[in-house]
Amino acid sequence: HAEQVEGEHEQGGVIQQSEIGSSRPCTVPPPPSPVPRVHPEAPDEMALAEFCERWKLNEDAVAKLHTLNPVMQQRVLAEWDAPSYMTKVDGRFILFCVQIAKEVQAQQRSWHDDAPPLVSAAADVDDPVLAEFVETWLLNERSVQKLQSLTPEVQQQVMAEFSPPAHLSDVNDRLINFCVRVERSHAEQVEGEHEQGGVIQQSEIGSSRPCTVPPPPSPVPRVHPEAPDEMALAEFCERWKLNEDAVAKLHDLNPVMQRRVLAEWEAPSYMTKVDGRFILFCVQIAKEVQAQQRSWHDDAPPPSSAASTVHDPVLAQFVETWALNERSVQKMQSLAPEVQQQV
Repeated sequence: HAEQVEGEHEQGGVIQQSEIGSSRPCTVPPPPSPVPRVHPEAPDEMALAEFCERWKLNEDAVAKLHTLNPVMQQRVLAEWDAPSYMTKVDGRFILFCVQIAKEVQAQQRSWHDDAPPLVSAAADVDDPVLAEFVETWLLNERSVQKLQSLTPEVQQQVMAEFSPPAHLSDVNDRLINFCVRVERSHAEQVEGEHEQGGVIQQSEIGSSRPCTVPPPPSPVPRVHPEAPDEMALAEFCERWKLNEDAVAKLHDLNPVMQRRVLAEWEAPSYMTKVDGRFILFCVQIAKEVQAQQRSWHDDAPPPSSAASTVHDPVLAQFVETWALNERSVQKMQSLAPEVQQQV
């Protein structure tokens, strides 16, 4: 939609220039088209969009397809296939793209020994230690950006402790999840140190006794007071190789729901990417727990829906139909009206 609007503005700009002080349109000759080395015809955007729609690819899979050069995209569109029993093919598709990219690169190097090597994501990294880490694990730009966003202490810990399974050929999702866990753990540790430091400093000012505030009374949980600890959640996410959206969905649940998810979740052994299925499972568990708690505690207020904060009745109905969370609602409300209607 943005590209379409930009094109209309550009066309309008040419017409306005043609009407000011000249009888001829003010046009600039287009630059000469570069001469492609292999297979000049790239798939058009319509073909790529139809392909992604047909296979119901998620954002990561679509992004991976668009990072390939036209030669690789042609091969992917021509050769990709998946078993009919697979409902989510994103992980398998990304691995297929990686394999095609390696084959095309090897083939092009054998055909064009004089051609410069393909640019690696490590080429944009100034730190030689980080660049070597990126090159070792064949990380993409998204992973590099995540690493560069970390504090030096967290970045060093990630590079020292990251150890994915040997069978993984693409470790980018695994690395990003690992970065999130290390970053969260480091933030909690720093916060705990600050709180302890605050108590000590107060105790040293104008009093011989530590200035402490009694902790607030713990709320009495209504059902199953024991919540899964962070270690259990982290191990669960690691075992199932969940991406950021799936991990975030698990952490959105209350402790009762989290316990049920950890106890009841299972997926077929043939599935390499379970994120979409896992998120739907979390939604189902949340609905079941909410319904059960309402039947046990009729005096408890019903859980608030994200649709209650939406003023547009059409959008509110859409949110309610798909049981969308606040993050999705905020994204929908940030869209232009034309884009929102199309979605």
